[in-house]
Amino acid sequence: MTGKLGPGGEEVRFVQSPLAIVFALLAAVMFGLGNALEHQVARTVPANRGVSVRLLGRLARSPRWALGMLNDVGAFGFQAAALAFGGLLVVQPVLVSGLLVALALSARWSGLRVRGSEWLSAILLCTALATFLVEASPSGGGTHSPFLHWMVATGPVLATIAVAVAVASRLDGRARAALLGISAGGLFGISSSLTKTFVDQIQRGVPYTASHWEVYALAALSIVGILLTQNGFQSGSLATSLPALEATEPLVAAWVGITVLHERISGRTSFDNVAIGLSIVSMIVAVIVLASEIGTRAELVERDLLLDAEPKTPDRDDLAVEPRHSERA
Repeated sequence: MTGKLGPGGEEVRFVQSPLAIVFALLAAVMFGLGNALEHQVARTVPANRGVSVRLLGRLARSPRWALGMLNDVGAFGFQAAALAFGGLLVVQPVLVSGLLVALALSARWSGLRVRGSEWLSAILLCTALATFLVEASPSGGGTHSPFLHWMVATGPVLATIAVAVAVASRLDGRARAALLGISAGGLFGISSSLTKTFVDQIQRGVPYTASHWEVYALAALSIVGILLTQNGFQSGSLATSLPALEATEPLVAAWVGITVLHERISGRTSFDNVAIGLSIVSMIVAVIVLASEIGTRAELVERDLLLDAEPKTPDRDDLAVEPRHSERA
């Protein structure tokens, strides 16, 4: 691996290992499975206004939800391993493929069949992702940057997230789920960037890592991100909150990777630059289509199940008929 010193004095890496993509794919699968399991439990808890901190305590009583969180922990390990071998601009787009796993499982558990148009959207997402990785040739990037640089880049993002959460607290249904998903995605995008720094620091020992602020910021943002994610899962179908999260996380991570860690996209020709732009647009479109189609059908199924579960009150005609039978008797 070759490199040179970046603006912060850190080594800038130019060689991306294929292991970064392998580990990122494993992380995506585990994140997808974990999210599907967690949503299945969170959706059964009646939603309240505001962001409920107690929700995590209620969910933790479910073995299924705990299994989902265990998958998330394993996925984080694979994500950290991927970031040890590659940059944010390589790893984070690959993690979007976990959306396919989560939506497929959610549809299966809801008794839905994936339609042809939804499979085409999934294929478009994977093709656009592959095109981006090939044509963009992400390179460069360090692991450390001054605290001020982090604040300049992430401050506006955090402020926007705070406003989005405040608005979501006054809403319900799909709008609330989408806003909380976007907010969680923004936090996870920043925490992914901090994970890359954490991976480098932990190799120098626990005391060294504990003496830096990044690990504490990583823990805080991850916890709040989990809280927002579960509240979003509670508020709507998986295909409403998760695509919003998955679309926001890589965008924020890419922003931090470019502005703070000095990663870059290097299209070699004008054709490459056009292909990069089209691949990004295609990924966003595919995520929106998957969310709208599967999300709408999943919500209809959930609504029917809730109606079937409600106790039925007898009609007035039925109540009027019963006395007649008793009179005849």
